[in-house]
Amino acid sequence: MAFGMSKSAVVRSALLFVLLSAAVMVGILIWTTDAETWLHFSDFRWWVAPIVLGLAALRWILDGMVFHALTGHSPGKRVRPLRAAAIRLIANLISVVVPVFFGVFSTHTYLLKREKLQWGESVAVSTMRAVLPVFLFLLNIPVMFWWRTQGNGRTALQTTIEALMIPVIAAVILVAAGLFFPDRIHRVVSSVVRRFRHDPLRVAEREERLAGEFGNFSRVFRCYFREKFGCLAAACGWLLAMFLADSAIAMSIVWGLGFRPDPAQALAFLFMIWPIVYLAPTPAGTGAFEFSYLGFYALFMPTALIGLAVLIVRIALTYLPMIAGSVLLVREFRRDSRLKTMLMSGKFAGADA
Repeated sequence: MAFGMSKSAVVRSALLFVLLSAAVMVGILIWTTDAETWLHFSDFRWWVAPIVLGLAALRWILDGMVFHALTGHSPGKRVRPLRAAAIRLIANLISVVVPVFFGVFSTHTYLLKREKLQWGESVAVSTMRAVLPVFLFLLNIPVMFWWRTQGNGRTALQTTIEALMIPVIAAVILVAAGLFFPDRIHRVVSSVVRRFRHDPLRVAEREERLAGEFGNFSRVFRCYFREKFGCLAAACGWLLAMFLADSAIAMSIVWGLGFRPDPAQALAFLFMIWPIVYLAPTPAGTGAFEFSYLGFYALFMPTALIGLAVLIVRIALTYLPMIAGSVLLVREFRRDSRLKTMLMSGKFAGADA
């Protein structure tokens, strides 16, 4: 498996993320900050800060537990929780710097291979880690219906996010159905592709390549679903626990600023924005992340504070994990001289096996 990741591309992508993220945050702070912001911030309950930091660390341990659960099908091959968390932090850094899915996928596969797994097992575990959130996103369907029955007052941001959920849910349903019935979805996609008149051969070639990759995902998923359902269920449980840790971080910031969010309302809205942030094509969901959390904090706080709250949650969920991932990646380079060469060349030896 290969993906383009030259040193110059890494530098450009890192610079792009820093500039884009900084521009978005500065724009938000200019829009939302006034004298009231600093008045409220002076009353911030600083005892909340260590809670947020502790939850941020717990969030990555819970994320690592997903790998721990998925590798539980073979005796002696289960990845230790802290090691799994380190693998996820390294892959998260790569996903931020170089927002290419196969970069993260290859990194997962290679690092898992070093944990006594065979290449095929590593690919299967990496595949399931990518696929599982899609099925949890299906819970957005009842959550969305419940949210609409509440009749709460909505800001323009919240109304827009609700509208975005319709195509997101449709896409999730399509992907979930494709994992169970890949041949049927392939036929539907092929019929659509044939209608393209602009360079139909190239479009068809890409469609066939995507169908092949999706078929591989489907085979791995169905294998887990039929033969390793206990591992699958445990991994889903850890993913939900990770989401609850994320939610606790977001709500703790509200409490720290002196407001009390309604837990049911907060969890429902956070669950609705989870797929928007997860599926965003920009580095670390830049733009989608800030927009979604602006809508969340607008539920419970005045406009003067929502930008500041977004900055704090961004630090906890993105910037601090990036620093931790950088330290861990440097340590991996020292432990394995091949890893740096593979990352920069874009070729993970054996990953195609």
